Amino acid sequence: MKKENHLDNRKYGATKIEKIYFNFASITMEVLLNPRTRKNILKKKKKKMKKKKKKKFLHYLENILKKKF
Repeated sequence: MKKENHLDNRKYGATKIEKIYFNFASITMEVLLNPRTRKNILKKKKKKMKKKKKKKFLHYLENILKKKF
């Protein structure tokens, strides 16, 4: 994914900040899409959250994934 992003950045003449953000976004998406890391994130969050907040967080993750794809 990083190589594609690098080429896209060069094509459209992105600024340094945009390049950093683009790479950060791709890394976060990889983390969210990887089921193992997603489970770990949810486990950590669940310990801290109450039942209502858990559901909100799950919907929040789903919405992010729907928007990106």
